[in-house]
Amino acid sequence: MKVVTSVTLFKGSIGQRMGITYSEVNESGDVTKENVKVSKVVRSEEIQETIDTLMKAAAEIVEEA
Repeated sequence: MKVVTSVTLFKGSIGQRMGITYSEVNESGDVTKENVKVSKVVRSEEIQETIDTLMKAAAEIVEEA
């Protein structure tokens, strides 16, 4: 099973990117891989809309701080 441990969002010259770190655990609960990193350009409108909603919420939290 793959377990996502962190997600980072950033805008680059080629568009919105998502950096994901995950670990893998087998059926016995043993960690077989740790801190595996994946970076992808966001191409899905649905995912981009979700990111936009998250960024709006983050901006609201910052304004309240």
